[in-house]
Amino acid sequence: MKVRPETLAALEWPSLVALFADEARTDLGAAHFAALAPAADADELGRRRAGFEEAARLGTDGPLVPAFGESFAPLLARLESARPPLAGPEILALARLLTAGGEAIARVRGAEPPCPE
Repeated sequence: MKVRPETLAALEWPSLVALFADEARTDLGAAHFAALAPAADADELGRRRAGFEEAARLGTDGPLVPAFGESFAPLLARLESARPPLAGPEILALARLLTAGGEAIARVRGAEPPCPE
């Protein structure tokens, strides 16, 4: 079921989503969060709830991804096009992101009980 824009406005959905997006650890996470819409059906809501519960369980030892304070979306776009080429510090920033991603993967794989595939 699609929610009408008037209903979202009455619920102040854009403001709510913006508040949570501001707390994201990366610009990529903020963009993902800002694009969220209410679940269309019970199945989608169940998938989201399971994902939230899993993320909450994994985050008990600290956040899965550190706060970088850098914007990665423009760097990833430039990495794909090579226009303009990335400079050394930008490559290092992406390396930090990849390292954090690898550490997050290791935490997910080592979770007890195991996370669903």
